[in-house]
Amino acid sequence: MAVGPQAYSKPMKTLSNARIIVIGAGVLGLSSALALERRGAKTQVFDPYLGRTSASAAAAGMIAPGLEAGLESVSAETAALYLEAAARWPAHAERYGLSFVRDGTDWIGPVDPLAERLDAIGVPWRPLRGGAHLPGEARVDVGQALERMRSALTGPVKQSAAQSIEMRPEGVRVTAGGQTFDADAAVLAAGWSAGSIDLGGSARVDGLVSPVKGQILLLDGAVARAVERTTRGPGCYLTPSHAGLIVGATMEPGRSDTDVDDVVVANLRSEASRLFEGLESARLVRAWCGVRGASPDGLPLVGATTASGIFAALAPRRNGWLLGPLAGEVLAASLAGELPNAAADAFRPDRFDPA
Repeated sequence: MAVGPQAYSKPMKTLSNARIIVIGAGVLGLSSALALERRGAKTQVFDPYLGRTSASAAAAGMIAPGLEAGLESVSAETAALYLEAAARWPAHAERYGLSFVRDGTDWIGPVDPLAERLDAIGVPWRPLRGGAHLPGEARVDVGQALERMRSALTGPVKQSAAQSIEMRPEGVRVTAGGQTFDADAAVLAAGWSAGSIDLGGSARVDGLVSPVKGQILLLDGAVARAVERTTRGPGCYLTPSHAGLIVGATMEPGRSDTDVDDVVVANLRSEASRLFEGLESARLVRAWCGVRGASPDGLPLVGATTASGIFAALAPRRNGWLLGPLAGEVLAASLAGELPNAAADAFRPDRFDPA
């Protein structure tokens, strides 16, 4: 994706009846399409797997702004963005009928300096044996959320891979599954695989989006079902879901393969047993991988690009679920030409340009 001192993808004069193609049906793509439709746009979504093998599917759906900010010691500005993003979730979940459980997160591990960071950003917590409890953290059921967000769209969702986006004076032309589709604009939300899409004369996204492989497990059985809320530690997290207990997830920068590593599976199981006694006997239902896209500063690329008619909703690293609804609103506002706010400035795709 080309970047420069000033993005020149022009906003729509109005989104009412604007034809927008969204490439990617992960949480950022679906959140963007839904936000566009709320403003009157007509969307089409293309995804070869309908999000089932995306990074969004290889996730636990944690809405955990406090722990994400505290464990990574992010800036006060980024922490504020995480908290703003989490605040969008209750309304988003209610609007689309998503399972949204706010039962908090248990952190099992060193409390310092985490406690100091949580206090600094105003996130409530209380001492817990062996760690801390954050009552404001929440979770969504990933599989259900992806399905219901897709179903909520009025425009078509096509199981097809996009090969190219051609910039035209009157908009864009997207080639997907051997067919061409014309639209007023396109939203590139294909995650790490966006780099394989031909954008014509503009640069590809490889220079700004790097891969981060994540391996994740699903356990089941009586002990696995006994974990009542998200529990995190230095080595892994445990999150209940309707299908069983999600255990994850590795962060393997620079890797884009989706091969399951048996050694990694064994390590995750061992770390899970450290967090919750007895999990060594739980049944392994499934082990799988996803490849996250990450920008140089870990925040997503959302908004206008220097490829005319192409907008981005990419690279949330491991916080796609947390940032999804906020990123979708930023994307729709960018297309509508609204004045940027703090989130739009923080997410703008041309922010790495030295000019």
